Amino acid sequence: MSRSLLQLNAIGHIGKEPEYSNLPNGSLVARFSLAVSRDYKQRDSGEKVEKTTWLPLKAYGRNAEILKEWCQSGSKLYVECEYNPFEWEKDGERKFGHDFTVHGFQMLNSKQDGQKSAGQKEAPPEQRNDFDDDIPF
Repeated sequence: MSRSLLQLNAIGHIGKEPEYSNLPNGSLVARFSLAVSRDYKQRDSGEKVEKTTWLPLKAYGRNAEILKEWCQSGSKLYVECEYNPFEWEKDGERKFGHDFTVHGFQMLNSKQDGQKSAGQKEAPPEQRNDFDDDIPF
């Protein structure tokens, strides 16, 4: 098998407002960070600690357009990403970095997460969970 894949699936909240720009071909690019938190207990004290990891993400094309229209700082997302390590040289020293390219995502906010803020639209019908029917079971 000649192809390899290094993929990340994560659930988290968008940090500061995403930054948007256009590629030379006109395609939209979104750059943003996703806060992914986990809880654990300290081994020695038993104290519960929350650790947050910030993931640098990029989305292109339609994914970036949907993010721009529907998401903002604090939005909860499930993302499927590809890991992108890179390197560069500065002042004769090799530097290393990484980011993740979003290939797909799902918005996870619900009405219970609070009222929409000014300028935020209501989620598209396929994202809403407001059922008028009473389910008898």
